[in-house]
Amino acid sequence: MSVLACNRYKCENVMCDRLSDTFGYICNDCFDELVNTDPNMRIDRFMQTKPGTFLKECDPVLRFDREFPVQ
Repeated sequence: MSVLACNRYKCENVMCDRLSDTFGYICNDCFDELVNTDPNMRIDRFMQTKPGTFLKECDPVLRFDREFPVQ
């Protein structure tokens, strides 16, 4: 792991060990969020979003819990 900034928009993490020739560096937090997003998500679109944007929307527990809250 190196001290290299994540290339995702507004991500402040600097410990990145994943590198794409096309999209640049990505930190583990953003990579985990990418893996847990919609499989049809385009990487270029994802990299232009703020961290935390899609994890909240794509986490099935959070999504379905909003629809069926505990009474």
